[in-house]
Amino acid sequence: MVKKMSIILKNAFVIRDFDSDPEQMDIEIKEGRIKRIQKDIKSQNYIDLTGKMIMPGFVNTHTHAAMVLARGIADNVPFDKWLYEFVIWGTTMGLGEILLFSICTFIRKWWLKLL
Repeated sequence: MVKKMSIILKNAFVIRDFDSDPEQMDIEIKEGRIKRIQKDIKSQNYIDLTGKMIMPGFVNTHTHAAMVLARGIADNVPFDKWLYEFVIWGTTMGLGEILLFSICTFIRKWWLKLL
């Protein structure tokens, strides 16, 4: 349960959206939610974030997350061999897991002509 308290994040550079420039603003958080964003909110309960930035979270729509497991493993393998053997088999295994867990939507960024 979120405590019913309010805290002000003061003097941060705030990016409200990706079309705006950072502005030095205060953010009031009340009951776990952003209540308001404006300049000079008065409060005894605050955190000074001078020189810090607050911005929306990012969404990664292009990832090769599983590839971190392969970092450094095949550095001496020719690129075409790595691409057509490692990636095809890895993708096949990944598709098997997707089917196993009934996932209906995914973004796969490796696109190869298999034939």
